[in-house]
Amino acid sequence: NKSVYSSGLTLEEPGIYSVDYVLYGVDSKPIQPQAEGIYFSFSLPPSGISQNPDFTFDITSDSENYISGNKAIFTFHIGNNTSRNESIKYKASLPHHKIDFNDTVTVPANKIVSFDKNITALSTDLLSSDFYSSQNVFIGETERGINVFQPSLEISMTSDKEQYSPGETVSMAIGLENKTETALNIEIVLDATDSNANQIYYYSSELKLPERGSDSLSGSFTMPEDVSMGICKAKLSAFSNSRLIGYKSVYFEIPKPLINDGGEAETSIDSYTIPGIDMGLVINMENSYPKNQAISASVKINNIGETIGRSYVDIKVFPENTTWDLCGAIKDDKGAVIKGAAINNVYSNRDGRYKINYLDKGRYAVNISSPGFDSVSKDIEIFPGNNNLDISLTPSKYGNLSGLIE
Repeated sequence: NKSVYSSGLTLEEPGIYSVDYVLYGVDSKPIQPQAEGIYFSFSLPPSGISQNPDFTFDITSDSENYISGNKAIFTFHIGNNTSRNESIKYKASLPHHKIDFNDTVTVPANKIVSFDKNITALSTDLLSSDFYSSQNVFIGETERGINVFQPSLEISMTSDKEQYSPGETVSMAIGLENKTETALNIEIVLDATDSNANQIYYYSSELKLPERGSDSLSGSFTMPEDVSMGICKAKLSAFSNSRLIGYKSVYFEIPKPLINDGGEAETSIDSYTIPGIDMGLVINMENSYPKNQAISASVKINNIGETIGRSYVDIKVFPENTTWDLCGAIKDDKGAVIKGAAINNVYSNRDGRYKINYLDKGRYAVNISSPGFDSVSKDIEIFPGNNNLDISLTPSKYGNLSGLIE
């Protein structure tokens, strides 16, 4: 007689297996010594399409590469090569996403059924699925892997100038470079604000950058006539799947005049604060300046952030002159310069030069004197423009006498 014995052995690891056996009698004595066993190999089904005489299984996706946060679409394909309808159960999982799919699909005879499963791709993963017949017998498996990248974008942005006036056009140049190994769909937002954080310009657009590709954009906007004086900021932000992936800011100035419309110096100067920059502005002035007197200003910038390439001091035109200057040189009769000669209320310098400021148009008496020389008086007339008067002094015949008479 023949008998068949099945041990129900379950194999988990692929490899080459051997089966050896020994027959024993009821008295536990060997009836047949150990003989050469049988050998067989056990391997996992191949990845990708799993072939079966009766069924075929496959999973495809709309792409192999995704940006983190993008939607990934997996399409299951189940083919029934038999002449009967079959209910097929599948068990699929994405381990890194911790997502499982379990369902039963009825596949008509000699037909292929396809259906989609959507996920939000967050990391590189492998979707694997096992398939079972209506009798819960394993009939095949298949898998599909995806690559997921974190978006990487390099942004550059510059303005055509660093200072603008109200009503002037601001031109911007923008560069975008995709550092990712797949195409990148982004939304860009350009937001410009004045020194009081009031919005002066807003723009948004969607665009697609190819894998490792770049794009250049240009745009312009007009400064409002009522824009606040001071430092303005333009910020370009880039978003992928509503998530900020990069930004770039540039600063430019609407200068505040150091002199008001009335021609007098202002009594106070506002301080401007730029992120990353410690800046102090010092103006050497009192409450007001005499008409046409020069104003001195110094700007001190301590760099504690980005490099500051240059600084500006605003220069305004003074009101039209209504007074003029008289200047010239004082020399002796041999052409040598005379230092310290008195010309009305001023004195000649070591080069013999002098200058009398703020003279109105008209006639003046000019008195010139210097120790050891005869004094000279001149009547002159001041005209608009440059007025020059050179004086030659003659050495005194009797010299100069000074002292105390008692």
